[in-house]
Amino acid sequence: MTNRRTILKFAAAAALPAALSAPAAAQASRALHLLVVVPSREGVPGFTAAFLSGLRQTLSGVTLSVQASGTRPGDLSRTLTHPADLILVLGDGVPLPAPASSAPVILAGAGVAPTRQARQPGVLHAHLGLWERAWQQGRALAQARARPFLAMSVLDSGYDLPLAFTAGLDGTPGALAGQTVLSGGERPDALIAQARASGATHLHVQDTAGQLNVAALQGAARRAGLGFSVLNLAPQGGVHPAGQLGQDVGQWVTLGAAHSPTRHPLVLLSALSAQQFTGTRGPLRVTADGQLDGQTGAAGRAPTGVLGGVSGHRGHVHPYLHG
Repeated sequence: MTNRRTILKFAAAAALPAALSAPAAAQASRALHLLVVVPSREGVPGFTAAFLSGLRQTLSGVTLSVQASGTRPGDLSRTLTHPADLILVLGDGVPLPAPASSAPVILAGAGVAPTRQARQPGVLHAHLGLWERAWQQGRALAQARARPFLAMSVLDSGYDLPLAFTAGLDGTPGALAGQTVLSGGERPDALIAQARASGATHLHVQDTAGQLNVAALQGAARRAGLGFSVLNLAPQGGVHPAGQLGQDVGQWVTLGAAHSPTRHPLVLLSALSAQQFTGTRGPLRVTADGQLDGQTGAAGRAPTGVLGGVSGHRGHVHPYLHG
């Protein structure tokens, strides 16, 4: 079967004669220009700063510029005022560049929306896979026959992650004992009493922005004999997960630029798609559907059929109340 990687290799080969012409050869001698588009308003405080800090640590031989964009139609086209060889769009809610843009695009972020979307030409992805992690947590609890009570921060209550968790529970009648939205000021024992009254055997907390006292909730759950799990973006080894993602993307772009003999979009896209390396988060590769992946691979994602009816929203931008 002809896959995306094969198509890119043929396309890059077809482009090489023109790409290796004298103007293109001169083009390859200059540093690759990477434009990073960040959201003017972010849902997870500190995510953008941590990502950019990590990106700068590993980016080498690349000219970097950063511009902020809103999420309304036309915002991004007004942002892209200067040509770039590669565009990186950070944030699950920032729209894609207009199709007229010939530069390859990397979409990066927390991954609060499903990643198994229809392929878009010239687009690659790098994310933390929160949607898949939420789905996997729900699936694991369903397989363990636990009956969870879902407690969400105000931020998480309006987005895709609660739906991902409950999608993982599908097929287990009555698996979700109950749910509530926490502002952060509630007493842990009151939440535990609510969970126990619902018949729950497990407390699951979703808190991607760090709005809740997770340690206090965990302690109260354990004392009450309840299982406990959490989905958040807590620092790992003193480094914010967004910083780790930025480090991996910086290394990826550096390698792609080094293996691209010209700045022709197809050649650069092919070079990025072919990279395999060990990053901050471990061994990484680009999957056939354009994801920079390493820990779970395609096998760790929710089956495509699971996404029916739950993939219409995009992260921390277009809120709707869960349940």
